Amino acid sequence: MRVKILTLNCQKGYRPEVADFLEKIIDSGVYDFLLLQEYAGDVPLHIRGAGPYRVLGAHDSEVGEQSHFAILYRDVFTLRKSEMYSFSHMHPKEI
Repeated sequence: MRVKILTLNCQKGYRPEVADFLEKIIDSGVYDFLLLQEYAGDVPLHIRGAGPYRVLGAHDSEVGEQSHFAILYRDVFTLRKSEMYSFSHMHPKEI
């Protein structure tokens, strides 16, 4: 079985073409998983209904807001477990 995955930086919906692109991809149902980065701003509004997909998002308790990452997965898959590991407090090492 081949699994088809699309990863997309949604740029928080700042670019108007993101909404149309997401709608076409969701309606097509071609991909098994959609990995959405910068899933914020108006982007969640464009996912309503989600066609043959279920939406997996997470609340980041360390920063007190919704994570800016979401996974859409085809409804033929069964979610067995969901956990959120925040990287919000990681800082780059000083050189």
